[in-house]
Amino acid sequence: MNKPMSTPTSKSLPPLGQSPSLIIFGGTFDPPHSGHAACLKALIAQFPATRIAIIPAAVPPPTGTQTAKTPWLTFEARLELCRLMVSDQCAEEFVDVLDIEGQLSHPNYTLNTLKALQPSAPSNHFGTRLAILVGGDQFAGFDSWHLPDQIVEMADLIIVPRANEAIQWPQGEAAKKARVWALNVHTPAASSTLIREMIQSGDALPQGWLTPGVHSRLQQLAGKAIETRV
Repeated sequence: MNKPMSTPTSKSLPPLGQSPSLIIFGGTFDPPHSGHAACLKALIAQFPATRIAIIPAAVPPPTGTQTAKTPWLTFEARLELCRLMVSDQCAEEFVDVLDIEGQLSHPNYTLNTLKALQPSAPSNHFGTRLAILVGGDQFAGFDSWHLPDQIVEMADLIIVPRANEAIQWPQGEAAKKARVWALNVHTPAASSTLIREMIQSGDALPQGWLTPGVHSRLQQLAGKAIETRV
């Protein structure tokens, strides 16, 4: 049965089976790859009654001590590639790709996106209406996010565990107040950073790191063939 994670520091949890009505799958998606596709497939399997919104960041916000980064691909290109990834998974019935962050202040923060989406989120008589997908490394640094206490008041957290690693809980108080789920997924080793570096250097990508539609369109955007290797 799908249920929230229990932790020694968690507050009392609501009854089992109370899934969110809208899951926000955010990220830079520069470009989207098989790891993103695996998470999407796992979300659909684990939360079959929940709508999923893929939301590329127009201008990614700074994280921790790092300054905001400039994506390699344009916002419009990343939106297009995300839609192709969804199509490659035959997931259009469950997933929307939204350009909402292009309409918000830059760089944008997760809390602003939650506030913008909350009024239109599907109604839900069971638990929280919103949830956000969070990588295990991002969750470990959750204390450094912009106003994390307000985030957990508005949304559940769905954590993508790192392969063969236990989830590292933040030391701050915000995560202790959150309702937290673990996504049942095994993600491949694909990385947007490595994909960009390999394309720019002309190296072949490992087979399967890009879904077919993304691979085809990315070749056009990059202006070069993108070879793959087993």
